[in-house]
Amino acid sequence: MSQRRTTSPSPATRRHRPKARSLLWMLMAMAALLAACGSSGGEAASAAPEPVTYKYIIPNGTGERIEAGEPVQIVPARLDINVGDSIEIVNNDSQGHNVGPFFVGEGETVSQTFPSPAEYIDACTVHPSGQFMIVVT
Repeated sequence: MSQRRTTSPSPATRRHRPKARSLLWMLMAMAALLAACGSSGGEAASAAPEPVTYKYIIPNGTGERIEAGEPVQIVPARLDINVGDSIEIVNNDSQGHNVGPFFVGEGETVSQTFPSPAEYIDACTVHPSGQFMIVVT
């Protein structure tokens, strides 16, 4: 039968154990904190932004202003949006208007959500250039 010999740690070893334990606890706490916050940071960057609705209102009298030769700019010439964003066009005028790919009749509201990347460009009566482009990425 073999005998096991046990020795007690030296005083120097005993002094280092509390430091090692403290370091170990600190590392475990940091790991837990990183796990709770998302260790790679990539999850937050890849999360889709909240959808946005771009709302434009065509006021009453817009058609008369256009007929009088007054330049009218209610929408931008180009609108860059993200997939999932929407556009809402409210026509309070007594005439219908072309707004890019949409025709908005008198007193009507048109709403459209864009589910995939695309590019739309068409005639626009409520922009001085006569065109409205929507780019969805």
